[in-house]
Amino acid sequence: MRLSKEVFQLLYFFDSFDLAHDKMCERISTVLNVSKDEIECAYQDGGDFDDDTYISDFEAWTEKHGNNFDWKIFEMVRPDDDVPYVVER
Repeated sequence: MRLSKEVFQLLYFFDSFDLAHDKMCERISTVLNVSKDEIECAYQDGGDFDDDTYISDFEAWTEKHGNNFDWKIFEMVRPDDDVPYVVER
């Protein structure tokens, strides 16, 4: 996959899936103004936090005041064979 410079600048790289997923849950909790623990509990209970919010292993979305927020985690392999995970902004 080739990424344009503009798209590449929108990505965050993490050394593990857990770190990437933790950041995704943190972002959802910030948007909704709830604790990250509440979001993580919803994820562990099947993903539904409320009617407008869903969290899965590799994606999450929510809506607040008519604004949509989406995140995705992609696995990418670097040439040195390290496997970082990426969260899309």
